[in-house]
Amino acid sequence: VRNILKLKDKDPTQWKNIYGVIGELITVPKELEVAIDVALGGSIQHIVTKDEETAKKAITYIKNNNLGRATFLPISSVRSSQKNTETNQIVKENGVVGFGNDLIQYDNIYSNIISNLLGRVIVVDHMDHAIQLARKYNYRYRIVTLEGELLNPGGSITGGSFYKNRESIFTRNREVVELSQRIETSKIKLQNIEKQNVE
Repeated sequence: VRNILKLKDKDPTQWKNIYGVIGELITVPKELEVAIDVALGGSIQHIVTKDEETAKKAITYIKNNNLGRATFLPISSVRSSQKNTETNQIVKENGVVGFGNDLIQYDNIYSNIISNLLGRVIVVDHMDHAIQLARKYNYRYRIVTLEGELLNPGGSITGGSFYKNRESIFTRNREVVELSQRIETSKIKLQNIEKQNVE
């Protein structure tokens, strides 16, 4: 993945149809970082491309240079998940925060891809509501709690303390933005102090 993203930096003209990895193309509210990170799992590193041709070209490059494997999500071919009367009912259930794709921000061009990845992932407040919801809807949906427990379709449950001690890509991205804003604010304050000293 890193090698493909470096290609875009080295030769933006040739690789302009590579848009980036999922984790960098979405903005996640602080309180949902763990849940969305868990819900996305490995797909957080999937590479979004304009079309299948770009994905094919990148895969050929990876193969020819023996760089491992990567998953590509062409905008032209990935389909969104569809909402229905059941999904409209689910958002009204106890403890439901919402469906993953509705809780984050992203450019509209990626809506099919984000819907495909998170459109059937239900975010809930805690484990008790997650279990109730899973039972009620016959274990057909992925359900993730704010603390990162995951109930998979079919009934398996994943959880533990791993995510409490791990910083997600969303946390790092948010911290970069926050630190950049603090730097700008500090620069302005410094300029004002320097102006006052000159006067």
